[in-house]
Amino acid sequence: MFHAEHAEWGQVHSYLPDLGCGRTWEDVYKVKPSRLTCEGCGWPMNARLSRRRAPHFAHQPGAPEDCPVGEGSPDHIYRKWCLLTAAREVGAVAEAEVPGPGGVWRADVPSRCWIG
Repeated sequence: MFHAEHAEWGQVHSYLPDLGCGRTWEDVYKVKPSRLTCEGCGWPMNARLSRRRAPHFAHQPGAPEDCPVGEGSPDHIYRKWCLLTAAREVGAVAEAEVPGPGGVWRADVPSRCWIG
């Protein structure tokens, strides 16, 4: 996942250099105890790096299996991160994991992408 809720800063985005709130990855990565929770189920989360070094958030052990946001495989997370990073590098604004109308589905690849 690329979004999490921070207890003090609100929503944070792992693919943005300032996490979208004026902070850095080091402000959340390996910080114990974590102040992050899942926006879908409220379960505690950790900031992690995938095997390919893509920053993301993952549920801590014991998370509910029916979380509406869910988790992705390391390769899936990496591919989404590559798309978001590429869009940002060409000056586009891109978001991932954007809920569709009524929250029935979620676009987990860059959506709402435009050149600013």
